Amino acid sequence: MTISKKHLLQESFFIIALELAYSQSPKSLRGVMMGLYLAMSGFGVYVADALVSIVRRFAADWYPEKLNTGSLEKYFFLLTGIMLLNLVIFLALAVRYKYVAIDSDCSEDDFKNIINEHEKISNAVSV
Repeated sequence: MTISKKHLLQESFFIIALELAYSQSPKSLRGVMMGLYLAMSGFGVYVADALVSIVRRFAADWYPEKLNTGSLEKYFFLLTGIMLLNLVIFLALAVRYKYVAIDSDCSEDDFKNIINEHEKISNAVSV
């Protein structure tokens, strides 16, 4: 089984975000944070699918059934606009964020166990 560069990049961002969520949440809420993070990742797939359905319904030539016959660049400009809006919101929140020092009960082994479980699940799903 070969792993694409896209998959490796996606996994590297997942690990960074997972580490931040795990280290910055209170010990009693770490499981909830992991669940919310994974749920939001899954929810993003549904949002992307809904966006395609909405664009096909209201602007069918932006994302046609036969991709070579439409104006797919307009759909990508829409995605670019949404991503820029997301960047502005992210920057506004990131500037106000106050980093919490990692406490001693968040061990490296705990984080490695979470990553190993994620890799097992990813491998089981991709097979």
